[in-house]
Amino acid sequence: MLLAIPSRFLSRHCKIVYLQLNRWRNAVICIALVYVTRVDLIEGSDRIHFSIQISLSILGAIQSQGLVKISGKIEYNPETSQFFLIQPKVEALEIAHMPIATVEKVQTVIQKIVGKALTKVEVYQLHDRDVKQKMLKAVLQSVVVSQDAQLLITLKAF
Repeated sequence: MLLAIPSRFLSRHCKIVYLQLNRWRNAVICIALVYVTRVDLIEGSDRIHFSIQISLSILGAIQSQGLVKISGKIEYNPETSQFFLIQPKVEALEIAHMPIATVEKVQTVIQKIVGKALTKVEVYQLHDRDVKQKMLKAVLQSVVVSQDAQLLITLKAF
């Protein structure tokens, strides 16, 4: 399954926050979620893992690009035939040319943004116009990522 978080959704989540860098310096930063770059199922995890490219601007100081590695669970709603991302969590943050202490502070802010921006986001919907999807819709009950990096699909009995 391809994680299809709409780009219009990601670009709406530019967050401007006030961040204290140290005792003497403060900064206003703008963090924009840009696009999803990769989706993985990892052995030993019951979560889907993906990366989002971000654009980061600390006003008056740094403009940079980075990568946020996120994991979450997939939930299927059989009534609406939609797949949702739930329980998103920032696993790692990579930003070029930024001190580690600042990256850690930014990661805390990004976790809050990701928690609000990606919770219960529709990542896919089965459509009636595709015969295979329509057939799947009729019998699909749930989808779960297993610990051995596979999708476990539960079908309804006829």
